[in-house]
Amino acid sequence: MNRTMFEQAQDRLIEGLRQSVAADLPQGPYRDFCIGSLSPENPDRSAWLQMLGLPQLVRLTLTMFDGILRGHELERILEHSIPMNVYQIWEVMSDNLCIGLGSEVAGDHTREVRRAVLDAFNVAMIDRLQGNRIPARAALLPIQPHAAQIASSTQSLSPGKLQALARAYVERRPSVSRDELEHSVWPQLVANLETCARVADHAAGLALGPMVRWGLIHRYRAVSTLLEEPGMILSRRAAFSADAILVVPTLAYYAGFLLEMSCSADDVAAVVEDGTLGEVLFSAAFLVRLLNDLGTTLLTSADDRRALMVAIRERCAHANRPFAPLLLEDLDRFGPLLGRLGKDIVHGEINVALYGLDTLPARRGIDCFERRVEHLAQRYKEVRRHFMDLSADVAARLGDGRAMELVDRFVRFHEKLYAHSYTSADGEYAI
Repeated sequence: MNRTMFEQAQDRLIEGLRQSVAADLPQGPYRDFCIGSLSPENPDRSAWLQMLGLPQLVRLTLTMFDGILRGHELERILEHSIPMNVYQIWEVMSDNLCIGLGSEVAGDHTREVRRAVLDAFNVAMIDRLQGNRIPARAALLPIQPHAAQIASSTQSLSPGKLQALARAYVERRPSVSRDELEHSVWPQLVANLETCARVADHAAGLALGPMVRWGLIHRYRAVSTLLEEPGMILSRRAAFSADAILVVPTLAYYAGFLLEMSCSADDVAAVVEDGTLGEVLFSAAFLVRLLNDLGTTLLTSADDRRALMVAIRERCAHANRPFAPLLLEDLDRFGPLLGRLGKDIVHGEINVALYGLDTLPARRGIDCFERRVEHLAQRYKEVRRHFMDLSADVAARLGDGRAMELVDRFVRFHEKLYAHSYTSADGEYAI
């Protein structure tokens, strides 16, 4: 990847984020903090941008298009990427509200209020995407007092780093209250809603525009469903979990602009109307969801899975305690193999392989866990093959394989990303 291109794309995204801060955040200490944090004079700017996941989003965008598009076509796509990537930055906040909702975490005193805030936010987001034009500040006003009870830094994968950034900012501006910065969930949700609606509107004229909007609606609806129905069967949970991430709308968005430049409207309409393209994108979402929850190595290496299960069974044979926390005791030994599972156990996040195992006794838990992991690894293999075959079919029908190439690159990016620990810069978007 060309370093100059990366720096230029990153600078453009930073400018897009700056414009969003000015337009979408309500006036207040958090808006001022964001303006100050984006300033080139801020000594902590690079650390803050990494916390937002901005460099990884730029890498993903360039990975999808580098070498596929050149000149003015690449310039157009990079310009279209700004609304999507700015939205994805703000989306981290509503996503982080799910921390601690998949399973209970000791010392969590805001679980119920977070659930209420998240449910209300999801309803407001769906209403907006379905045509309600009420501004986010008005639509989310009823949840402002409840959101004010939540410390945004604790709803993060790296609370210490966020707190350090806020502390450094306050030291440079003694008049600012650090407590106000800590309780900034509501303004972030406002920006989240506005930027999401902007993405849907920006893509509205594309042949894939309805797929973008549909995918966004299903993202928020699926999150609420997963929380409402914790006992749903594995196959249904896996499908809803695939809907609950942003893969389908993200890929539909980028593929939509690329197809507009490169393919006939009739050919695009044909693969949209018969559902083939939608099936490719959902397959990609399914793969990325499993990668996110289990990690690349656990899904793809049967030898590593066997070694892990033998070790866990030995530990379970002598354990008289819940299963899920027991997995954490093998983190040092198995490293990245358990990294994604360990993240979701520590933070109480929704995980397709772990639901219901947080309180199950160890000896019963290992049987259930092993069955799930083997089933999901097999499904990953099957869906990966189906995804490749269907992508080749769509590319042939379109007479241009670039859109399917970007979808494949998206999946491969996440295969590489989730082979690393989530605590490393190579293993997570925002840390």
